[in-house]
Amino acid sequence: MRGAGPRCAKLCRRQARMAPEAATELYSPAMSQRVQIYSPHPDDVEIFVGGTMLRHYHEHDPIEVVMATRGEGGTVNPWIKRRGTLPAIRTREAEARFARLPGVRLRWLDWPDGGVRQSEETVGQVAELIAAGEPDLVYLPDHPKGRSFYDHPDHAETARIVEAAVARTGRRLRLRHYHTNRPNLLVDVTAFEVANAAALRLYATQYALLANPPLLLWRRELVRWLMLRRWSDWKNNPRIHGTINNKSSVCNLPVAPGTEAFREQ
Repeated sequence: MRGAGPRCAKLCRRQARMAPEAATELYSPAMSQRVQIYSPHPDDVEIFVGGTMLRHYHEHDPIEVVMATRGEGGTVNPWIKRRGTLPAIRTREAEARFARLPGVRLRWLDWPDGGVRQSEETVGQVAELIAAGEPDLVYLPDHPKGRSFYDHPDHAETARIVEAAVARTGRRLRLRHYHTNRPNLLVDVTAFEVANAAALRLYATQYALLANPPLLLWRRELVRWLMLRRWSDWKNNPRIHGTINNKSSVCNLPVAPGTEAFREQ
């Protein structure tokens, strides 16, 4: 990128000062933390937070994944959609994916794909999950209008529902928003990139019919490109917490390959 050199170098120096402390705080095996991940549709976990989830799994953190919908509105294969079997197929895809991670609990809220709405009922459902699971850390989408680069209405409503549910429970939780325009946290997921890409391939209904790699992998690369476009936001954010072990890799691009970005609050 034009003019990115000096600014990227400044970011690298900031990462070098902060990375060791942040990495110890976030991923020390002695600091097990209960994790809940809210995913509007099957596959959103792997696209936006898959490497981070695998890192939590590697550190033996208890993980609960909550699917808001069964993704019945989304496939690149119109014939499956016309037969009306898409909800069952996408459910099987997600269950097959998480069967590869023994111990991870998968829950379904069964909200309508394309029709997620904040209400007393939906907020109450999530509040019950939070009260039962007692998470320390919750991953959820970010909101649109300047803070999220992915403005799917189901994602925005899921974020609002989860935030309202957290407020209702009165619990003090760490919230990490994904697909955000205002990241303040980098997580090094280099060691889990291959495993996460393999997991994406299990969502066969999302494959491009005549293309290789699958559509989901293309979408993930689009997400990475969008994150790279937001490098100036990283530069201007004084609360950046680097967890990149190989700090020199950050100098190549503002959000380096092998990282996932979040807005923590």
